[in-house]
Amino acid sequence: MAMVQPRSIRARKLAAHLALLGVVALVAFPLLLVISISFREGNFATGNLIPERFSLEHWSLALGIPWERTDGSVVQPPFPVLLWLWNSVKVAAVSSVLILLLATTSAYAFARMRFRGKAGLLKGC
Repeated sequence: MAMVQPRSIRARKLAAHLALLGVVALVAFPLLLVISISFREGNFATGNLIPERFSLEHWSLALGIPWERTDGSVVQPPFPVLLWLWNSVKVAAVSSVLILLLATTSAYAFARMRFRGKAGLLKGC
């Protein structure tokens, strides 16, 4: 049999849910507005949430892909963002592998060997 909650608990839960919904709206609306502006053509940042003309020009320039305009001119991207992202992925992968190797060998040393200062080093970790 289902338990019935008192009205005060239901009212508190409803108020908490409404407050959380308000916080979500405050966080989500600017994010949706920025995403909407990124799909507009040109440099127009009007208050409309849905763009009048849909364009991927800003995204292609941000990702480093050349863009051909309607008049036939080709816009070259100012920054190679995808190349920068790939370099960051390579550095993160190499550092992760090196840290993993160092951590496993030091963990083995802590587990199997006895040496002076071992307890202090373990507490410091």
